[in-house]
Parts: sequence; C-alpha cells; structure tokens
Amino acid sequence: MDNARAHALMESDRYRTLAGKRRRVAVGLTLFNIAVYLVYVLLMGYARPLMATMVGDTAMNVGLLVTIGLVVMAPLISGYYIWWANRAYDPNLKALLA
Repeated sequence: MDNARAHALMESDRYRTLAGKRRRVAVGLTLFNIAVYLVYVLLMGYARPLMATMVGDTAMNVGLLVTIGLVVMAPLISGYYIWWANRAYDPNLKALLA
C-alpha cells in the first residue's frame, strides 16, 4: 500500500470509527486492570486482618487467594482482548483494506 492510499484510508470515517472502538476496548481493559491492582494494593495495606484470615483448614489465607486471582486475571484480560480483536476488529479491518 502506498503512502497516499494509506493516508486516505486513515482519514476515512470507517477507519476512524474502527480505531475508536479499538481504543475504547484497549483503554477500558487497561483501566480495569489498573483498578484491580490498586484495590489489591489497598487491601494488602489497609485490610491486613481480612487478608490474613485463614481459609478453612488449609494453609492458605485470603491474601494468597487474592494474589493468585490477580495473577490469573492478567492473562484472562489479554485473552479477552485477543478474542475480541479476532472476532470484531481484524475482520472489519480486512474488509476496510479490501
């Protein structure tokens, strides 16, 4: 694709709409991830008794379970973005380029 055609494509309303959707999804997921990490840090700092509560008769406490959940959440967010891009963004971009 030459520069003139690429520039014309980027100026089109369809491309701007598609880029706006991608930006909203990416920023939304990023803000969600930051919010979850912030809540995690606040819980660890200010809710120590809650986080130290043992879970049943196991050697695990609530803080460890929350930490595991946080570690699992990051790839889930990435996986959701990949799923969304494969189903919504990429086919529309390919149609626009055609």
